[in-house]
Amino acid sequence: MTSDNLDDDEQRILDWVRARADDANERGPGMLKTYDNSDRHDTYDNAVAAILFDLHSDTAADTVRAEQILDRFIVLIDEGDEQGNPTFLAAAYNTDGSINDSREDAGNNAWACIALAYHGSLPGTDSRYLYSAKKLKDKIKEQLNFTHNFNEEKPHCVDREPGSNVTNSSTEHATDLIAVGRLLDDTSLVDTCQQFVDSMWRSTFFKDVAKGGAYATGTTQDQPPQVNYNPCPVDCQTWTLLADADKNATTDNRDRQGLAVMESKDFYPPEGETYDNITYHGVEFSNEGHGIQMENTASSAMAIAKFLRENKDKHVDGKTELEKKMNAMRDTLILISKNHNGVLACVNPKGITTGEGYRYSHTPHLASTAWTGLFLGYLRSDDFNPYRLDKIVNKIDDSLSESGERPSISE
Repeated sequence: MTSDNLDDDEQRILDWVRARADDANERGPGMLKTYDNSDRHDTYDNAVAAILFDLHSDTAADTVRAEQILDRFIVLIDEGDEQGNPTFLAAAYNTDGSINDSREDAGNNAWACIALAYHGSLPGTDSRYLYSAKKLKDKIKEQLNFTHNFNEEKPHCVDREPGSNVTNSSTEHATDLIAVGRLLDDTSLVDTCQQFVDSMWRSTFFKDVAKGGAYATGTTQDQPPQVNYNPCPVDCQTWTLLADADKNATTDNRDRQGLAVMESKDFYPPEGETYDNITYHGVEFSNEGHGIQMENTASSAMAIAKFLRENKDKHVDGKTELEKKMNAMRDTLILISKNHNGVLACVNPKGITTGEGYRYSHTPHLASTAWTGLFLGYLRSDDFNPYRLDKIVNKIDDSLSESGERPSISE
């Protein structure tokens, strides 16, 4: 993609992320700060930023910015354990390269895989990006007790703490790994994770959360594991739709029901939030969260845009209301960026809770800003859906001449 001829809003977002990258390059290892007010550099946020840069990679400087992030990922992966095996990426690092947040989250590592694999699939990039993506993907499968067929007694998509043996599974992280599997041609990974997502659909849910069905959060650490219903993150619904993670999404209108969960008052406050006489619209992190969170607002708006695009010529209940919500969220994201250049993590000056034990602050936020850039790009091109970058790769493969060569991932 190219950053030429962007409108002012998309250009402003991209320029903010670029400035973040250029500042990181001057300060040290190369990862971008997550917030203005802390020395925290999240793996996930940086992966999303790298994807945004690569989708503007007709600008050579943006390719360099993507590689600035991805090269740091590779260094951290290759540091290895005492036996010399590749290591998982921690949730976040400090400027000096030390670990800020030691959680070894399957979803964060999956997003790093997505960013590495997509970059490595672009013509002219070094083979080490694809190689590192494959290495990290294989590490996830090996360490997380991945099974080729979903088995409720042996969950596959496990979050782990260093030195622990956690066995809970995550619908969101299974969704992330589907994108990884597609980019790296791992059909068993895709199939198994799709089985898991399908198994997490519940046709009846808590009435205060969903009028119809919804995707559950995942499974608990109990043995045998139990389905985890609460809290229910909004991205369990919207990211599943963005990733085409459920092969049965159109069965019983699961896709529409998932969006209906996002529309409920537990997730989308109908009156919005008003501060200093300005009203903002968006979604909360989960049914137990308190306060609009902008990263999920951007990705939820993209999920609506995808659904509306795919059902353009079909009758869908509430289509007009869905479009109104998407436009309201778009206008809020643009308004915030006009006032702050970057997009805030939340609009509440006191910060917000998520329902999952952590908070977001009222400060410009890397993931919220990068997701807003992806959403605004998606309004003009399907290519900006970070969960379906495999479609771009397939187009690249189809356009290669017989003499063209793909980078090797088996070195």
